[in-house]
Amino acid sequence: MIPTTSQAYQLLHDGALCFADCERHGIRIDVPYFEKQLKHIQRRLDYEFDKFNKLPEVIEWGQWCNSKNLKLSIDSPQQLQHVLYKQMGHTPMVFTDTGNPSTNDEAMNLIGDTFCKTVTTIKRLQKLKNTYIRNIIDETVDGVLHPFFNLHTVTTYRSSSSSINFQNQPKRDKESSAIIRKGFRPFPGARIYEFDFKGAEISTCACLHRDPNMISYLEDSTKDMHWDLAREAYKLDDKDKTKGVRYMGKNGFIFPQFYGDYWKNCAESMWEATLHNDFVTADGTLVRDKMYERGITRLGKMLKRKGQSKIVEYPEPGTFLEHIKNIEDYFWHTMFPVYNQWKEDVWEQYQKRGYIDLITGFRCSGVMRKNQATNIPVQGPSFHITLWTMIQVNRELQKRGMRSALMGQIHDAVLANVYPEEEDEVIELVHNYSTLNVKKHWDWIIVPLVIEGERSDIDGNWFEMEEFKV
Repeated sequence: MIPTTSQAYQLLHDGALCFADCERHGIRIDVPYFEKQLKHIQRRLDYEFDKFNKLPEVIEWGQWCNSKNLKLSIDSPQQLQHVLYKQMGHTPMVFTDTGNPSTNDEAMNLIGDTFCKTVTTIKRLQKLKNTYIRNIIDETVDGVLHPFFNLHTVTTYRSSSSSINFQNQPKRDKESSAIIRKGFRPFPGARIYEFDFKGAEISTCACLHRDPNMISYLEDSTKDMHWDLAREAYKLDDKDKTKGVRYMGKNGFIFPQFYGDYWKNCAESMWEATLHNDFVTADGTLVRDKMYERGITRLGKMLKRKGQSKIVEYPEPGTFLEHIKNIEDYFWHTMFPVYNQWKEDVWEQYQKRGYIDLITGFRCSGVMRKNQATNIPVQGPSFHITLWTMIQVNRELQKRGMRSALMGQIHDAVLANVYPEEEDEVIELVHNYSTLNVKKHWDWIIVPLVIEGERSDIDGNWFEMEEFKV
């Protein structure tokens, strides 16, 4: 992977200098808080292990390990496979890429018994303690963490982070997120600001394939692509809209489809959501009850038939599996046919040439699967919009002699340490460069760019944040 234009090289050069400034500034860490959390988590682990060791399934597991001269380990997928699917007799519902029954969190949550809940709790607490808190404490110097931000390690020309991996701090798990992010603090008298480039990859992708339907969704604020998909997938009405259902349209189907997943995996994920009693419509009706009324009563299973040259799998008729397969066909051939053809064209060009050229002037080569070849042209330029904005804002902050400073970058978000007397000026800088000036710099950006913001209280923390308008 190489820059093919002087502008591309300059972006890497200036980006490395900007990240060096972020690293030098650092992020303030409440070390005493994290040391207390370590002790608290260890007490919880002791309690969970005590409960775990008394479970009958674990006692039988230990006997099996003794017969095989093995040491019992909850970190062994092979041992957990034996316990879950042979010893306990559960039917596998999730599989690894190699076709083996999975023992990941999704598989454990689908089984959902006391044994699985205890194992997942122990693993989560161990990760919280060792992967996150210990590393944060070990890497902090004089109360400040200086993580590295790299531009040379990711094949899509996105960034990465190390010592610690600041881009991998927990967010989805609410408890883990609260424990970790409460220990990240602004410097005295300041706030933590987080600027999020909303829908950055969708916007970038639309600039590349120029599907008129996608562009219409991005330009018309009254349209909602994620809800439209969720409504069709769950057979709902407009009045049924909730954030939870919309979330599954976005993260259960649309994003997986954009990144190369297919209907079977999407169906299983979206169906699993309906099994929860808090997955409801706006009036409190269970989504699954709405679906039952409209003929979708079960996930279904995959059937097999003999094709011309091989055994063909297909979804059981009248089930959610078949319904989502039809949704996938509608999504790519009716909603976004131009986008679909663009992906086919990119894949064909890669197969002929052996490399992918990014619109920002970089060339990515090497062995790629189809979903990689069609994602790379999007992921790199999407990040480059963020990187270019960071470079410009960082220069202006220094040029104007401001105390506020950028602290780091996580995917499509930028973090800053901002002092109250400079807040309005920082917000204006970020807004102008991220939504206006960047479109002048790259004229291929043809859709509106949106940025959202959150900020902490003065002397607050990274978890307790409030939204504000950028």
